[in-house]
Amino acid sequence: MLKLKKERLKGHEQANCYILRSDNRIQLISYSTKVLDYDVIEKTVYCTGLYSMTTRRQIGWYMSQFIPHLNYHDIKHAYNKNTSLYVGFIKGGVK
Repeated sequence: MLKLKKERLKGHEQANCYILRSDNRIQLISYSTKVLDYDVIEKTVYCTGLYSMTTRRQIGWYMSQFIPHLNYHDIKHAYNKNTSLYVGFIKGGVK
């Protein structure tokens, strides 16, 4: 059975977004929409959409917390090319 763990972004506990972790995924959920999906096995992140200014801000928070060597503009570039972005290991990865 797949074990899911829901947690808040550090420093943004009141925001309408959260992190959903499983054994092989770390996802950013904004309201009820999956926005970013990090694959622990492939070490790639996929963006489902840039949606709104709020969502773009939340993507920046996620990047700062988990993938500080990249930023929102890297995600935007990959999204515009409809591709995943190889990021390697991420900070605070699988727990």
